[in-house]
Amino acid sequence: MYFLKNYKPIKLEVILPEWLHSIELLCHTSKHRKDFMKPTKHNKADLTSCYGMIETQKKSLTLTAWTDMEVRLTPQELTFSTVVNDQIHLTPHTEQAPAFCQSKNMSIFKVTAPIFVRCKEDVQFVVCQTPFNFLDFHLPSGVVSFKHQQALNVFIYVPKGVTRTITWNFGEALLNLFPLSERKVKLKYIYDTDLFNKYQSSQRWFFLKHRMYKMGAKNIPVNWIQP
Repeated sequence: MYFLKNYKPIKLEVILPEWLHSIELLCHTSKHRKDFMKPTKHNKADLTSCYGMIETQKKSLTLTAWTDMEVRLTPQELTFSTVVNDQIHLTPHTEQAPAFCQSKNMSIFKVTAPIFVRCKEDVQFVVCQTPFNFLDFHLPSGVVSFKHQQALNVFIYVPKGVTRTITWNFGEALLNLFPLSERKVKLKYIYDTDLFNKYQSSQRWFFLKHRMYKMGAKNIPVNWIQP
């Protein structure tokens, strides 16, 4: 049985609101291939033959931007705009790491992505900034498991005391997710606003300290909300 489990795909269900219908916000990176990564005919080594980049395309998932966004930073304030206002929820998180932010003279912001991902297995994924796009801000890396945490948000580190405009465009690659497993990942998309809203309401438990560890230790059942 252990042998068979290692060959079964990791099944992720991606829950999206209906206004994103037909958009694969989280997809296999191989489906999001950039023109500069298309194989070339010459034998000279270049980016298209880089082992690290090729394996990233083959073994990761990509979270793409779901709308155009512009964030304007000044030493006094932060403002942001999108095509449709309710497509972006940006909240400050500097107060959750005050000493760290002060030592680095930076601020942390969380951008709530309109997506929930669920999995019946406790499989960990490394989330990191994609090498296939240049963004004028830093996206910190981390590890997630979608068994007990279904949210997939974007965190941004920005320096304090600067005037800067940060933009991202619809469809741009933001993050890569690497499963800590050799098994393939199978994605199923569910476009259901009611189900999405149910998961959004259930996120109130997310703010409990060490919630993920406590839920794993107590073997709490998967938060598998029905439509």
